[in-house]
Amino acid sequence: MDLLDVLKKEISDLQLTDKYDIARYIYIRTGELFDYDPRYNLVDEYEQSLYKNYRVNIRNVTNFNVVCYSWAGMYKELLNNFSINAEVKKGFCHHYVNFKIDDKVHSADITEYYEDFYRIKFGLKTLNFYQLGITNADKEILNDKSDKKINYYKGIYTEDALNMVKDELTILYGDNYFEYEENAFKVIRDIMNSHKDGVSYTSGRKYIRYLINLFLDMSDSECCCRIYNTRKDDFLSIYKIGHDDNPRYYLYQKMDNGYYELNQVNKAVIDFYINSNSYETKSVKKLHLVA
Repeated sequence: MDLLDVLKKEISDLQLTDKYDIARYIYIRTGELFDYDPRYNLVDEYEQSLYKNYRVNIRNVTNFNVVCYSWAGMYKELLNNFSINAEVKKGFCHHYVNFKIDDKVHSADITEYYEDFYRIKFGLKTLNFYQLGITNADKEILNDKSDKKINYYKGIYTEDALNMVKDELTILYGDNYFEYEENAFKVIRDIMNSHKDGVSYTSGRKYIRYLINLFLDMSDSECCCRIYNTRKDDFLSIYKIGHDDNPRYYLYQKMDNGYYELNQVNKAVIDFYINSNSYETKSVKKLHLVA
């Protein structure tokens, strides 16, 4: 993909001329097209150095997995091509971008905790793109205005729609927590499986975490463990919901069609992944999946 040409055409079609809107659009589009590479946290120091030195060729993109180093360099180069002054800021083991428009400095950090990658893919408000030195309320106003111009805002942000769904669940099942919990996770499953296109493991897992926190008011660390498939070089997540004496298990994994899906499975399937030599498990004992 010639990313620069694609962005030039899209920005022209939208008739964007304000540099803040252009920077915002490029931020959103890179969030849609790219995702954080989860393998970075598994490799040794030498392989990590390869990640750190890798630069995305914006005229011929072949790999859409990035880490902070490669995304920051790419975003800076893209902004420079639209005459926006930008620089890569180098923190402790982390890179992000600051850019200046009309003497106002803005920060863009799509890879911080992988937050904005999943938020963009699922239509949530972003957290890490803002003008420095203004209030949070003013940051939100500025982005909301820009999101309408770049067609990111389509009448409602996803978090507002999700809160309405949560209210409906509470009305229907609020008197019985375990019935609420069961139906809430079915809603989470349906949400995930209706948004499969363009979603990789990292963003999908982070969005499930967001949904679990929203609907069930718990951290996914209380009900989830991750497994790395050494044979397929891929990840999957196991979720355990309900009573310990009668739990329900869900698996988030890549299917044969290439999409990630969240589906309910039985304990035998879970035992296969836990005991297979092709898989490395994380936090398994916390879920009481093994003795």
